[in-house]
Amino acid sequence: MPPVSSDAAPLLRTFLDGDEEASDATLDVLVRVEAVPVIRAIVRSRLGRESDPDDVVHDIALQITRRLRAARAAGETEPISSFHAYVATAAYRSCDNLLREQYPERHRLHNRVRYVVSHHPAFFAGGGRCGLAGTEHEPAGSTPDFAPVPEADLRGDRLVATLIRLFRVASGPIGLDAVISLLAPATAVPPSRTNPEDVADGQAGIVVTLVHKAQLQELWQEVCLLPRAQRVALLFNLRDANGDELLSVLSATGVASLDDIAEAVELSGPALSIISDELPWGDGRIAELLGVTRQQVINLRKAARARLSRRLQKGTG
Repeated sequence: MPPVSSDAAPLLRTFLDGDEEASDATLDVLVRVEAVPVIRAIVRSRLGRESDPDDVVHDIALQITRRLRAARAAGETEPISSFHAYVATAAYRSCDNLLREQYPERHRLHNRVRYVVSHHPAFFAGGGRCGLAGTEHEPAGSTPDFAPVPEADLRGDRLVATLIRLFRVASGPIGLDAVISLLAPATAVPPSRTNPEDVADGQAGIVVTLVHKAQLQELWQEVCLLPRAQRVALLFNLRDANGDELLSVLSATGVASLDDIAEAVELSGPALSIISDELPWGDGRIAELLGVTRQQVINLRKAARARLSRRLQKGTG
């Protein structure tokens, strides 16, 4: 069942437990009042005017409506932590899928840049921003027009040199989306018509507000205290109600960097990067990695969830 926030939890409970008429009315409020404004803000920040925003918003709202109806039909009765976080994750994922389909070169560039700024010692990445190493606590930089670079300058060591030059021009950290918007013309992708700074700032604000970063940080700290096998069984299978992976949300919100996640599962950064596009893994694949049986993986994940539940309840008690 997707997460539901404390303010939306009564609505969700009414939807799940109420009679048909009450549920239909509540579903309308959940989607139209609670979900659509979040979706619209994210679509505008993520896509700009590259797609028809109304169509995209409608499609995402329809996905959420179907998932909520399926939850009611399945007899789900327990709301969990954040409906808005769930909506935000679904919206970001849909926007990213759309960009990947329409602009595969931009998607590949995004993955390359994200990996470089997360792993190369010349850079830092975190909290939705990236920049030169040592500038983590400096004010956000500006992103004036950046001279176009040839596509060859967006690979290997030349990409590192290009990013160093870009961050020096910016005079401070900027959002990853802003970086991609500035470099995307080199890949023959129409740049977003939204100001790159607006994209970065808007996305960061939405994520911090809607994903309840403090709660996620507390949860992440507890995850790191689990035995390694439980961490792997839990994180490598982390998925939403539609089966899509959720591990990337931790890095997207700045809760845990890719290096933090790699350390938690005791893999190298490059090794984690290689498999990240394959996540979530099934129990059989996780069992191979851990050298245990599939049933043991299931048991490890159950134990991890039970321990997290106990720890978080104790912390709020």
